[in-house]
Amino acid sequence: LEWGTMGNACCSSDVRNSIERARKTKSLNLVERKLKKVPKEVLAISKLRIVNLRSNMLENMPPEFGQLTEIKVLDLSFNKLHEIPSELSQLKKCQRLILASNLLTSIPHSVWKLPKLHHLDVSQNRLVSLFGYNSTGSKSDDDDKKSAARENNISLVPSLKFLDISCNKLCGLSDEVSRLSQLETLHIQNNHIQKLPEALGNLKNIRTLIASDNKLSGESCIPATLFTHTKLFHLELSGNPIAEGNKYYHLRGFDEYAKRCKEKGDKQIHGGLHVNLA
Repeated sequence: LEWGTMGNACCSSDVRNSIERARKTKSLNLVERKLKKVPKEVLAISKLRIVNLRSNMLENMPPEFGQLTEIKVLDLSFNKLHEIPSELSQLKKCQRLILASNLLTSIPHSVWKLPKLHHLDVSQNRLVSLFGYNSTGSKSDDDDKKSAARENNISLVPSLKFLDISCNKLCGLSDEVSRLSQLETLHIQNNHIQKLPEALGNLKNIRTLIASDNKLSGESCIPATLFTHTKLFHLELSGNPIAEGNKYYHLRGFDEYAKRCKEKGDKQIHGGLHVNLA
């Protein structure tokens, strides 16, 4: 058997043993093995369900990785990935995808094509957009031409419930985020977001929105429909201009949100604001 490489050296016996074990358990754990490439022997284990390649030095994923169609959990966090191959869209059974702490500037379209995905973590990257274009709210003619394609991509993720895009370089969220209709938890903290789109109020099932440490300011920075037309009951705004001097009290719809929190037996607005509603 000819083994792949780990950097410039042959795969260690520990890596070989982990791969052999994965043939039986269908679960591969290669955390912190200093891998620069995915060992080619991994690509031959077609029945893999759980793959953990966290904390290596991977700069790319081989297109053949898309052949591992039984994967349900894939952790590629803490690597050096600049992009994800389009073949990743073949992982139709993937439910949990962790891409945190890489070098991605946008969420690859292949990710939005995973029909059973319910947990997506792309925190601590270099995201300037979610869907492959600038998310500042302005659109060029070229953006308009690509709009239908983007909508088709996102409409194929009906099951996404958890999205973490915190600690990136986002200046805004596009209206397309509202197409993630089953979303319950959204982490957008530590970005440069000044205003949340009106379309966010279409996320009827959202319960938790962590938006601390952004640049949210002004009476229209949070749409009233987010308070009045969703199930939101955990909102974090600390570290934003809108949180200074209790300015959030004046946001349209906030009273209804506060009332809903109190009715749920939650005597405080969560997230560092600690507003006593008793």
